[in-house]
Amino acid sequence: MSNPPPFVEVQLEDAGAPAPRVALGARLPRFVGCKVDPVAALLTLKIMLVGIGSVGRNAALHLARLQPHTLWLVDPKRYKLESLATQAIDPAEVGAPKAASTARLCKRISPATRMFSFTGLAEALPLAAFAEADAFLLTPDNLPAVLFVGQIARNLGKLLIQAAVQGEVLVAQVPCWSNTHVEGPCPACGFTAADWSHVNAATRFSCEGVRAGESKLEIAGPATMSVSPLCSLAADLAVTQLLRAVLHLGAPVEDTALEYCGYTHRTVEAPLKCNPQCPCDHTIFVQRAAPRPLGECTLRDLSSAAGLPFGDAASYTVDGFSFVEFGACQCAIPPAIRRFVAPGETPLGSCALCHAPVQAQPFHTHRSVSAPLLGPLAERPLRELGVTTARSVVVRAADAAVLFLNSHSEPATP
Repeated sequence: MSNPPPFVEVQLEDAGAPAPRVALGARLPRFVGCKVDPVAALLTLKIMLVGIGSVGRNAALHLARLQPHTLWLVDPKRYKLESLATQAIDPAEVGAPKAASTARLCKRISPATRMFSFTGLAEALPLAAFAEADAFLLTPDNLPAVLFVGQIARNLGKLLIQAAVQGEVLVAQVPCWSNTHVEGPCPACGFTAADWSHVNAATRFSCEGVRAGESKLEIAGPATMSVSPLCSLAADLAVTQLLRAVLHLGAPVEDTALEYCGYTHRTVEAPLKCNPQCPCDHTIFVQRAAPRPLGECTLRDLSSAAGLPFGDAASYTVDGFSFVEFGACQCAIPPAIRRFVAPGETPLGSCALCHAPVQAQPFHTHRSVSAPLLGPLAERPLRELGVTTARSVVVRAADAAVLFLNSHSEPATP
């Protein structure tokens, strides 16, 4: 199994002193009504956890004790002094990256688990980084991350469980989306007008709020106020729902929302409904391996391998690349670019006439590019169009979409 960039794999020697290995079955109960082998199901499970804060830290430790095959931890931040109030950390971890520090502890708890960490925003990860996970557990402090991971889980057709708290009313909420059918709900189906306002503003609700020296553009919302036991309870409920879903225990938890109120000790479970007006893409990708390294494939090749028509209705999304038709420099006539450009690639060289740096024109930059716009370029290998490395390509036509993952080793870039 590959190490999906930009994740860092945690080795046991990185985690500190060697830890004794405990057999998963040593304390695993015989679940009533369980019709699968729970040990086998858990030992092969691959989970991505996004958000390693007051809820996510507890969830990560629970997951490690289930000894899954692979665990990916994602969080952009570091532990602060205030983290001690709600998060299950040692004071020595203050200042440490949340994802990396938690991954090292999880590795000690479950040495056999392949453990990866990423200190960054989930939105910075390529689609291919999510493709191997069986399920996603989401505990972030910002709605854009919920929207982004929700869209990824929907397109990949993977189980998604979110855990959140409302500290002022002692409420823990755990919605669960199956993402198995197009008519099913996604996280954005339940967004209110206020939620969309926060998404558009990229608001983050940090447990610590805005501190001196931090940009208010990075943390625009007020502090999320809660208490440690409520955060822990949300994590407990989320991992319990994951267990129920994976081991098929009791009634299905998929496409339901579980809510616990500490004021009344009442627990309510309600169905999640699809919003017909939801602006998000509800398409579920069919996943296939590329016939050759993606850099050697033409987009027409991939349409053929996908079994989708190549023509006016075909469109393509190439990893994190954007297709740039024209650039901007000091010339009156914009220079033609007509190639894929990697994220952060700027300038796009120098103009041969005015020698000024060439920048991509936003109006002529396309995240998803249509076959008619490409024209003859669709017959050329992606490597000749600027895609020196590619981990995924999504081919769409009509209501169908096929995700190609690069299962081949990419040759070295010349």
